[in-house]
Amino acid sequence: MPRCLRSASYAVIAGLVAVPIAPVFAQSGNCPVEKAVYRPISKEPHEAGTDYQARFRRQAHHVPNESPFVMTIREASKRRSFEFSFYQPNGYAQTIVMQRQDRKDDAQDGKQGGVDEMPSSTALFFNSALATISPLFDRQSSAPAYMLFPDLGKAFWYGHIANREFLPPAGMWKILSCSQ
Repeated sequence: MPRCLRSASYAVIAGLVAVPIAPVFAQSGNCPVEKAVYRPISKEPHEAGTDYQARFRRQAHHVPNESPFVMTIREASKRRSFEFSFYQPNGYAQTIVMQRQDRKDDAQDGKQGGVDEMPSSTALFFNSALATISPLFDRQSSAPAYMLFPDLGKAFWYGHIANREFLPPAGMWKILSCSQ
């Protein structure tokens, strides 16, 4: 492995290990997915990403390899939000988060965009002990304590549909509360 890649790999691992694991919302193991509220983890309130919030809702219809839950990431200061779906493609069991495409709007605008052009990232979910879990494909699952979408912001920055104004944080998200 080239030295620069090895150093970058160590930096990523060290960053994940050094993430301040603040006490997680006490009921994260009992909170239904659609009631969980998430915020990015940051050391200081003024850091980028503290203005974002993520929530889930159930969707009525979905394909077999798609989660029954849809995530909305909201950027409060700019009053905008985007919806995302989760998929587990056949083969290697990896969960992918992808911005939802409004097919109706694309047809009216004459756009030729496809699913492959939507911003996406690997999606990783962890319990409070930082063990990986797959909670979004079981309707009875509890909300994960932590989430990580490492390439989502980069996909918005560099993607075919470049949106350099909405850049979800690349770091970990933690459950903040369980709404009623």
